[in-house]
Amino acid sequence: MPWVRFDDQFPTHRKVEGLSDGAFRLHVTAIFWCARNLTDGWVPQNDLSMAAPRTCNRPERLVHQLVTRGVWHEPGHDCPDCPAISDGWVIHDYLEFQPSKADVEAERAANRERQRKWRDRQRRT
Repeated sequence: MPWVRFDDQFPTHRKVEGLSDGAFRLHVTAIFWCARNLTDGWVPQNDLSMAAPRTCNRPERLVHQLVTRGVWHEPGHDCPDCPAISDGWVIHDYLEFQPSKADVEAERAANRERQRKWRDRQRRT
C-alpha cells in the first residue's frame, strides 16, 4: 500500500487554508482514497461517497468549494498533467506529491522480484 505524502506547509497553503472544515476533510480523505485505489488523483463522481465515507453525509455539496479554490479540477480542465476524465474530478498537483499508479506498480513488482530471489537463495542454503 502506498504512503501518502504531505508537505509540512499543506494546511497553510492559500488554496487549502480557505477551505471550510468539511471541505478540508473531504480533500484530505480523497487524497488517501486516491492513493489506496491508485487513481492518480482522479475521484470519479460515482465514487465520491466512498472517497469520503466519514467526512460528511453529502460530500457532493462541498465539491464546488474545492473546485472554486482550485484544489480540484472538473472534467475538461486544461491541465497537461491531469488525466483525461469524463466525470468526477482530479486533485490539483496530486502527482507532484504522490506516486503514480505506474510507480507504485513498478515498486511492487521490484519488491516481489527481490523477495522471490531472497526465498530462492534461502532454499538453496
